[in-house]
Amino acid sequence: MDNALENVDNPRGFASPLGLTMRRLTPVLIVTAAAILLSVPLVLRGIPKGGDLPNHFHFALPFYDELRAGNWHPGWLADSNWGFGDARFRFYPPGLYYLLAATRTITGNWYYAAIAAFALITLVSGLGAYYLARLFCERRLAVFAAILYLLAPYHLNELYQASLLSEYAACAVLPFAFMFVEKICRRRSLTDLAGLAACYALLILTHLPMAVIGSLTLLGYGLMRLERKTWSRTLLSLALAVVLGLAASVFFWGTMLAELKWIKGSSVTPNPYYDYRLNFLFSPSSLTNLNNWYATLLGLAMIGFMLPAVYFIVRLYRTGEKGLKAAIAVTVASLLMATPLSLPLWRVIPKLPEIQFPWRWLAITSLTGSLLLALSLPHWASSLRMAFQPRKLAGLLAFTLSLVFVGSIVVDGGVYLKRQAFEAMLRDLPGALSFKDWTPVQANNLVHQQKMHAQVEAGDRAVTITSWDPERRTFHIGAGAATSARVWTYYYPHWTAFAGGRALPVTANTDGVIEVGVPSGTADVEIIFHEPPRVRIAAFVTLLAWIVILLLFGLPRGTPRAFWQVFPSGRSRKTPLINRLQWSKHGSQSGFSLIELLIVVTIIGIIASIAIPNHMASRRAANEASAQKSLRLMNSAELTYRSTVGKGLYGTVSVLGSWNLVDGALSSGSKDGYNFTTGDAPAASTTGFVMAAAPIISSGLSATGTREFCVDQTGVLTKRTATGQTVATSCSGFTAVGQ
Repeated sequence: MDNALENVDNPRGFASPLGLTMRRLTPVLIVTAAAILLSVPLVLRGIPKGGDLPNHFHFALPFYDELRAGNWHPGWLADSNWGFGDARFRFYPPGLYYLLAATRTITGNWYYAAIAAFALITLVSGLGAYYLARLFCERRLAVFAAILYLLAPYHLNELYQASLLSEYAACAVLPFAFMFVEKICRRRSLTDLAGLAACYALLILTHLPMAVIGSLTLLGYGLMRLERKTWSRTLLSLALAVVLGLAASVFFWGTMLAELKWIKGSSVTPNPYYDYRLNFLFSPSSLTNLNNWYATLLGLAMIGFMLPAVYFIVRLYRTGEKGLKAAIAVTVASLLMATPLSLPLWRVIPKLPEIQFPWRWLAITSLTGSLLLALSLPHWASSLRMAFQPRKLAGLLAFTLSLVFVGSIVVDGGVYLKRQAFEAMLRDLPGALSFKDWTPVQANNLVHQQKMHAQVEAGDRAVTITSWDPERRTFHIGAGAATSARVWTYYYPHWTAFAGGRALPVTANTDGVIEVGVPSGTADVEIIFHEPPRVRIAAFVTLLAWIVILLLFGLPRGTPRAFWQVFPSGRSRKTPLINRLQWSKHGSQSGFSLIELLIVVTIIGIIASIAIPNHMASRRAANEASAQKSLRLMNSAELTYRSTVGKGLYGTVSVLGSWNLVDGALSSGSKDGYNFTTGDAPAASTTGFVMAAAPIISSGLSATGTREFCVDQTGVLTKRTATGQTVATSCSGFTAVGQ
């Protein structure tokens, strides 16, 4: 079976280089022709109008506009929810939308961009299935495996009925991921390690439910493929590929995990539609849930599609090929995971319930089932040449009926949008409501929000909008008393505001809408969606990881093919890859190869991208907690002084220090990263006092805190977003801690 991994033999009749090239290209051309043929309905009938189609293009249109503006990974979808926006860019994988943006740039309009993108995904799906099957069989059968995968009922349904476009794109990556896992288990090549890393990153960046399903399936497949003699090396190779893949996608999942608590997500009342317990195939809910009823039909069609392979499953298993045995196990397991029989596993495996629809496992069944069906074809040919057995007629009939289902229901039964209708749909998307899961936690239902009559409302003060971009808004506000300006945008913690170089407090009102505290007098206010340092760190790690992947793919001839030739045991000899570093002229000859250094640097980068921001955030939180505690102590000191030696007067910090009511650090005006009210402040008074704290550094990775705190004679500890290191002299504009 390893012949597919080696250089192709020079067969009789193809002695010339041209003949050898044509022999290699012919299967690829056949698969390409099949993909084009299956894309013909897109050209003749239009874009399939599944339930998710508007949602995908509600993402794609503004995403493309932001890319054109130079923002390679936008953070805020500004035009959704009547212009109040949402944070879906930060939580939904962007892979499909980069592809749509590329095809939109090439074709010049969205209609042909969609057709081109869907056809390209179909082609990549077929090629991936072909190259995966090529590891187990000769070219003709591999071509059949690719065509069968393209025809699989569930796989085609993703495009033509349901518009599960991101899932459809992820299913184009899956065959390549399986292929590289199989290759690593056979030979542990550096290029295969890079290939698996790239596939794993693309899987995460395309569709999270398929990333979860794919991770579990690839893990199971890889464990079943381990060889007794090389299991530890193979397992480490697979682990390194996964780590590199995680690094290559950390710019997305790092932000997602850090900010999940800022959106409604699962915090809202659960929708039974997304309850995995109600979406199993062949469950009682199939009788009442139309969506699940249709999914069950797809499950039956998939079983009929694979039934011819079942007749020869024992023969296939007895071949002794571990990869084939693993494929059989994965096929059976994936089908069972879509049924109520797997309910105990759904209850114990982390993150599995979050994929919502167990029938998504049919994506795996489609891939591995198509491979097994293709491998059963020689057995069918041999069986048909012998005495025909009537019982096998059932398998052929089931397969035929599944193809009829694909043609008549999945493809022909779909609703299609011609160009005019498709473009009309696109015109209605700006301002449309989004899934409530993407909205910030403070956001109120639009129907119940206080109505706004302008983009910025500031009471009686005149407001002139000077610019209104997705992640930057500016306006001029006329003279008047200090007030709060209400901005037509949902609050999110990354929104910041400035006027005259000074930071302004940004808060959320009861509707979850931004309110900016504006000073008296005229001012030019700028509101910016400011990404934190961890986002830039993650972007750097992602860039570094993709450089490593490309370097591994581009290794020159002469590089050790086997991964472990780069990590020899014992004393190392110089390899063709690079002369190893030496400690001294007469010292040890062992050293580090370029690949070892790159992998170590990548791992260090991943650890740093996670550890450094977390450490800095923990330090800031500790500093802020210390500042709050210190202000409470200063408040107690003032009350103690006033009721004793102060004889009704509140004291200055210097006086409190002289009576040992506050410690020396607070008397000096600085403690644990914060500046405090100090010296002769606050002025001695019988009516009140103000004690405040401001971070020494309020922005950047080295920030010692992000909030100011204040307490006065009322005893209420208050806070606001830090505006600098200057300590406040009034608690005006602060809000109570805990609100």
